[in-house]
Amino acid sequence: MKYRELLDNVVFVLYGLKKKKGMNYYSLNDIIKTLDDNSNLSEVKDIAKYLEAKGYLELISEFGMIFVQITSAGLVYVEDNNLKPDMETFDYNAVPIYKEDEYLLFRKPLLDIVKKMKSILTKNKKGKADIGKDVEILKLEISKINPNKEIIELKLYDLKKERLLGQYLGHIRDAIEI
Repeated sequence: MKYRELLDNVVFVLYGLKKKKGMNYYSLNDIIKTLDDNSNLSEVKDIAKYLEAKGYLELISEFGMIFVQITSAGLVYVEDNNLKPDMETFDYNAVPIYKEDEYLLFRKPLLDIVKKMKSILTKNKKGKADIGKDVEILKLEISKINPNKEIIELKLYDLKKERLLGQYLGHIRDAIEI
Protein backbone atom coordinates (compact mmCIF):
# COMPACT_ATOMS: atom_id res chain seq x y z
CA MET A 1 0.00 0.00 0.00
CA LYS A 2 1.32 3.43 -0.92
CA TYR A 3 1.68 6.00 1.82
CA ARG A 4 -0.97 8.29 0.29
CA GLU A 5 -3.38 5.34 0.22
CA LEU A 6 -2.65 4.65 3.89
CA LEU A 7 -3.42 8.27 4.80
CA ASP A 8 -6.66 8.21 2.80
CA ASN A 9 -7.63 4.86 4.34
CA VAL A 10 -7.10 6.23 7.85
CA VAL A 11 -9.39 9.19 7.17
CA PHE A 12 -11.93 6.87 5.51
CA VAL A 13 -11.89 4.49 8.51
CA LEU A 14 -12.46 7.43 10.87
CA TYR A 15 -15.35 8.48 8.65
CA GLY A 16 -16.79 4.94 8.89
CA LEU A 17 -16.23 4.81 12.66
CA LYS A 18 -18.12 8.07 13.09
CA LYS A 19 -21.02 6.66 11.09
CA LYS A 20 -21.01 3.32 12.95
CA LYS A 21 -19.98 4.26 16.51
CA GLY A 22 -20.43 8.02 16.75
CA MET A 23 -18.09 10.94 17.29
CA ASN A 24 -15.43 9.54 19.62
CA TYR A 25 -11.68 9.27 19.88
CA TYR A 26 -10.31 6.02 18.44
CA SER A 27 -6.92 4.34 18.65
CA LEU A 28 -4.88 5.26 15.56
CA ASN A 29 -2.43 2.52 16.50
CA ASP A 30 -5.23 -0.06 16.18
CA ILE A 31 -6.59 1.47 12.98
CA ILE A 32 -3.20 1.23 11.31
CA LYS A 33 -2.59 -2.29 12.65
CA THR A 34 -6.02 -3.40 11.35
CA LEU A 35 -5.15 -1.88 7.97
CA ASP A 36 -2.23 -4.36 7.97
CA ASP A 37 0.40 -1.68 7.91
CA ASN A 38 3.62 -2.37 9.82
CA SER A 39 4.19 1.22 10.88
CA ASN A 40 6.18 1.75 14.05
CA LEU A 41 5.21 4.21 16.76
CA SER A 42 7.09 7.19 15.34
CA GLU A 43 5.48 6.60 11.91
CA VAL A 44 2.03 6.46 13.53
CA LYS A 45 2.82 9.77 15.26
CA ASP A 46 3.90 11.27 11.93
CA ILE A 47 0.67 10.11 10.29
CA ALA A 48 -1.36 11.65 13.13
CA LYS A 49 0.53 14.94 13.01
CA TYR A 50 0.24 15.16 9.22
CA LEU A 51 -3.51 14.50 9.20
CA GLU A 52 -3.97 16.91 12.11
CA ALA A 53 -2.04 19.61 10.23
CA LYS A 54 -4.33 19.03 7.23
CA GLY A 55 -7.25 19.57 9.61
CA TYR A 56 -8.74 16.10 9.05
CA LEU A 57 -8.48 14.93 12.64
CA GLU A 58 -7.90 15.93 16.26
CA LEU A 59 -5.51 13.88 18.35
CA ILE A 60 -4.67 12.93 21.90
CA SER A 61 -1.36 11.23 22.61
CA GLU A 62 -0.86 9.21 25.77
CA PHE A 63 2.07 6.92 26.54
CA GLY A 64 2.53 5.39 23.14
CA MET A 65 -1.09 5.41 22.09
CA ILE A 66 -2.51 7.98 19.74
CA PHE A 67 -6.23 8.60 19.78
CA VAL A 68 -7.87 10.46 16.93
CA GLN A 69 -11.26 11.85 16.05
CA ILE A 70 -12.34 12.96 12.58
CA THR A 71 -13.13 16.64 12.13
CA SER A 72 -15.63 18.34 9.85
CA ALA A 73 -12.79 18.96 7.39
CA GLY A 74 -12.04 15.22 7.41
CA LEU A 75 -15.68 14.39 6.74
CA VAL A 76 -15.76 16.85 3.84
CA TYR A 77 -12.46 15.47 2.48
CA VAL A 78 -13.90 11.95 2.30
CA GLU A 79 -17.13 13.14 0.68
CA ASP A 80 -15.53 15.64 -1.75
CA ASN A 81 -12.93 13.13 -2.94
CA ASN A 82 -15.50 10.35 -3.06
CA LEU A 83 -13.12 8.11 -1.12
CA LYS A 84 -14.31 4.53 -1.29
CA PRO A 85 -11.30 2.27 -0.81
CA ASP A 86 -11.79 -1.49 -0.75
CA MET A 87 -12.56 -1.67 2.96
CA GLU A 88 -15.27 -4.34 3.05
CA THR A 89 -13.08 -6.57 5.22
CA PHE A 90 -12.11 -3.85 7.70
CA ASP A 91 -13.09 -4.87 11.23
CA TYR A 92 -14.48 -1.70 12.83
CA ASN A 93 -14.96 -3.61 16.10
CA ALA A 94 -11.17 -4.05 16.36
CA VAL A 95 -10.82 -0.31 16.98
CA PRO A 96 -11.69 0.57 20.59
CA ILE A 97 -13.22 3.85 21.66
CA TYR A 98 -10.87 5.82 23.91
CA LYS A 99 -12.01 5.77 27.53
CA GLU A 100 -9.77 7.37 30.12
CA ASP A 101 -10.52 4.71 32.73
CA GLU A 102 -9.07 1.97 30.49
CA TYR A 103 -5.55 3.40 30.64
CA LEU A 104 -3.88 0.00 31.21
CA LEU A 105 -5.40 -1.43 28.05
CA PHE A 106 -3.87 1.39 26.06
CA ARG A 107 -0.48 1.03 27.73
CA LYS A 108 -0.35 -2.68 26.90
CA PRO A 109 2.04 -2.18 23.93
CA LEU A 110 4.53 -0.46 26.26
CA LEU A 111 4.13 -3.15 28.90
CA ASP A 112 4.71 -5.78 26.19
CA ILE A 113 7.98 -4.05 25.29
CA VAL A 114 9.07 -4.13 28.94
CA LYS A 115 8.16 -7.83 29.07
CA LYS A 116 10.35 -8.46 25.98
CA MET A 117 13.20 -6.60 27.64
CA LYS A 118 12.92 -8.77 30.74
CA SER A 119 12.87 -11.94 28.63
CA ILE A 120 15.96 -10.81 26.67
CA LEU A 121 17.85 -10.16 29.89
CA THR A 122 16.84 -13.57 31.26
CA LYS A 123 17.64 -15.40 28.02
CA ASN A 124 21.07 -13.81 27.72
CA LYS A 125 21.95 -14.48 31.35
CA LYS A 126 22.12 -10.77 31.93
CA GLY A 127 19.55 -10.92 34.67
CA LYS A 128 21.79 -8.99 37.02
CA ALA A 129 19.86 -7.99 40.10
CA ASP A 130 19.97 -4.22 39.54
CA ILE A 131 19.09 -4.38 35.85
CA GLY A 132 16.20 -6.75 36.53
CA LYS A 133 14.93 -4.44 39.26
CA ASP A 134 15.23 -1.42 36.96
CA VAL A 135 13.08 -3.20 34.37
CA GLU A 136 10.56 -4.10 37.09
CA ILE A 137 10.44 -0.48 38.31
CA LEU A 138 9.89 0.64 34.71
CA LYS A 139 6.97 -1.80 34.39
CA LEU A 140 5.43 -0.68 37.69
CA GLU A 141 5.78 3.01 36.84
CA ILE A 142 4.17 2.59 33.40
CA SER A 143 1.32 0.65 35.06
CA LYS A 144 0.44 3.49 37.44
CA ILE A 145 -2.55 5.76 36.82
CA ASN A 146 -0.27 8.80 36.95
CA PRO A 147 3.23 7.61 36.05
CA ASN A 148 6.17 9.81 36.94
CA LYS A 149 8.02 10.55 33.69
CA GLU A 150 11.16 11.50 35.63
CA ILE A 151 11.40 8.02 37.17
CA ILE A 152 10.81 6.43 33.78
CA GLU A 153 13.49 8.64 32.24
CA LEU A 154 15.97 7.72 35.02
CA LYS A 155 15.30 3.99 34.56
CA LEU A 156 15.71 4.29 30.79
CA TYR A 157 19.02 6.05 31.37
CA ASP A 158 20.15 3.28 33.75
CA LEU A 159 19.16 0.59 31.25
CA LYS A 160 20.95 2.33 28.39
CA LYS A 161 24.14 0.47 29.40
CA GLU A 162 22.60 -2.81 28.20
CA ARG A 163 23.18 -2.77 24.45
CA LEU A 164 20.69 -5.60 23.87
CA LEU A 165 17.85 -3.34 24.98
CA GLY A 166 18.69 -0.34 22.79
CA GLN A 167 15.86 -0.57 20.27
CA TYR A 168 13.26 -1.21 22.97
CA LEU A 169 14.40 1.75 25.04
CA GLY A 170 13.99 3.96 21.98
CA HIS A 171 10.39 2.78 21.50
CA ILE A 172 9.55 3.56 25.12
CA ARG A 173 11.31 6.94 24.94
CA ASP A 174 9.34 7.81 21.76
CA ALA A 175 6.05 6.69 23.29
CA ILE A 176 6.48 8.71 26.45
CA GLU A 177 7.91 11.68 24.57
CA ILE A 178 10.91 12.15 26.79
